[in-house]
Amino acid sequence: MLNPLTKLASDGTTYSRRPEITTLLEELSTASRDAILERLQVRTRGATAYVPSECLVYLLREARRGNNTAWFNRLYSVLDLRVRNSLSHTVRAGSVSDVEGVREEVRSRFNRTLALGLGPEPERLDPFESMFDGALAALRMDMYGAQRRRDNKKADLTVRAMGSDDDGDGDERELAQPEPELRFGMTETEFEPYRLKALASIDSLPDDLRLPMKFFLEGMKIESTDPGEMTIAKKCGVVEKTVRNRIARGTKLIREMLERKAS
Repeated sequence: MLNPLTKLASDGTTYSRRPEITTLLEELSTASRDAILERLQVRTRGATAYVPSECLVYLLREARRGNNTAWFNRLYSVLDLRVRNSLSHTVRAGSVSDVEGVREEVRSRFNRTLALGLGPEPERLDPFESMFDGALAALRMDMYGAQRRRDNKKADLTVRAMGSDDDGDGDERELAQPEPELRFGMTETEFEPYRLKALASIDSLPDDLRLPMKFFLEGMKIESTDPGEMTIAKKCGVVEKTVRNRIARGTKLIREMLERKAS
């Protein structure tokens, strides 16, 4: 029998694994380590033999419970490579000023979460067994947002130092609006199924969160230097900062809904 998840979502429900993850874990529980390692060489999502990262997290937990350091290290090397590859696609050059810094900080944050989840706070890993991509995206968004704020603050100081005669050319804030999938911390491949599921769940959000999320998932820009271009801020009649805050809140709620629906 698989060890159950115990973390509670904000509405009091317990996180759970997707049925296909449970089925695959039951299959892997009777497989040899050589057979598992062979399957872990498959890197194409959707391939019959592909082992999702949710399963890797469970296997890591079991290796730690069994105090099998060598097996744990083999599994961790695969998961770490997946995290690195994901970050190389989701934190792209030009999206923030310190791309490598953001990538390393996200990876470091993930490793801290992993260490705590394998030790005194096991519930920290439950979201990664429920929906790995969404949980990792949450870490990426936090770090990405922090770097954006630093970039914007730096740009504001630069503009002030240059004085009011500056025509705005070269403002560093121009690099701060990435494509929607990057705002959500996902690759294009990860983002499209997430976008469709999110749009299907969005009606349950309050209007002040639903409308910005709907427009954003449909590809509308939050803001624009072109006064004639329709933006989410104009559509909703609020300032750009308010739009970003509402999207962040809506994203958190939708992610929790999708994680619960995965059961």
